[in-house]
Amino acid sequence: MTTTTTMPESPASPPRATTKRPRHGHDAAPSLPDEVIVDHILTRVPAADAVRFRAVCRNWRAALTSDHFTRSHQTVRATAAKPPEIVFFAPGAAAGSTAFYSSRLYNSTTPQNDGSSPASATELVTVSDLRATDLVMSGGCHGLTLLFEPGESAYHVINLSTGEHVSLPPCAWANRAIPYGPYVLSSAGLGFHAAPNEHKVVRLFEDGWTKRPRCEVHGLSSGEGWRPIAGEEVPRRASPAGHRCSSTGASTGT
Repeated sequence: MTTTTTMPESPASPPRATTKRPRHGHDAAPSLPDEVIVDHILTRVPAADAVRFRAVCRNWRAALTSDHFTRSHQTVRATAAKPPEIVFFAPGAAAGSTAFYSSRLYNSTTPQNDGSSPASATELVTVSDLRATDLVMSGGCHGLTLLFEPGESAYHVINLSTGEHVSLPPCAWANRAIPYGPYVLSSAGLGFHAAPNEHKVVRLFEDGWTKRPRCEVHGLSSGEGWRPIAGEEVPRRASPAGHRCSSTGASTGT
């Protein structure tokens, strides 16, 4: 009887070629690591398009909604050689709506490679139930913008790139129907608290009756509503009247 002995392969032996055919009848294309796709490719696509990629899988959704991706996307846009851009709003086509636009500032020495007109504007998003005639827009923070309706004492936070927006709950003084009551001086700002990885709106206001300065904070992720700062002591340099409210300092982390 003839005995066949199989010799073990040496470590230097090349891998055996498989005889199994690919499922789709062709060799699989090499894939890129997710971090390469997210950090080096998706940071260069428009924000509205990047939002659609959140539906690919859970890992992509977590990566594309992270603060790291937001900062990377903004850095790539800031370093691009483009003229400065302004954002403005106007009444929308529908009654009671507001349309937001962006426009680049060209001058006589600025080359125009995109074929656009110096006076052209691009519509970003239209928000219903928001009156442009009673609206104040503050500076942005990590892609989000704070909006204020003085007539309604209402605050809104919007992402002008994606169109996502949320209305904040009414403030304490806005809930009180006081006929012929005193005016409330207030100022608000949007900031980012790195420890809990959360955006927060900080509102300074003056008690209409006692004239005592107060401060309250609303976290966009915590869902706790407006709450007074710890100790309810407003920083001495903070004032709702005469000074711009800054939400990037010590009061942000309260």
